[in-house]
Amino acid sequence: PTFRGPRVRQGEHGGEYVVVWAEDSATGEDIVITAVDIDNLLRAKAAIYAGCAVLAQSVGMSMDMISTVLVGGSFGKHINVEKSVQLGLLPDVPWENFQFLGNTSVRGAYMALLDREARQRIAEIARSMTYLELSADNSFYDQFTSALFLPHTDITLFPSVAALLERET
Repeated sequence: PTFRGPRVRQGEHGGEYVVVWAEDSATGEDIVITAVDIDNLLRAKAAIYAGCAVLAQSVGMSMDMISTVLVGGSFGKHINVEKSVQLGLLPDVPWENFQFLGNTSVRGAYMALLDREARQRIAEIARSMTYLELSADNSFYDQFTSALFLPHTDITLFPSVAALLERET
């Protein structure tokens, strides 16, 4: 279908939707979202979710067995958990089970510089880590493909989203 309206237009890279007009933006330019932007968002969220799913599988867990999700960095500082679960970016665990850690790399570097015991603990953790090559895992592509949809091709993995959709119908 063809969509019409003042915010829908053809841009330099195809169809686009104007989110913020130039006169209302800090840059003085229209802020737009394009089909390419949406495709990139879907691929990124699918890769994150698929990575989580494959990691859980590799240790014999299913996604519904996850009790706590630790989120670090500025990603976690600005993320809306409810919307991220609804998109299928993050696993559907109770929202209070998400813990935001802030800038863990800076905090870890600070601790390593100032605390000998922390350096020893860091070394222990480094020795116990294993590497999981997602591109070599046959299930990653299947998980990725399933996660390209909103929230996922298997809605049972997102019971809170299924309940929300049920209430709205």
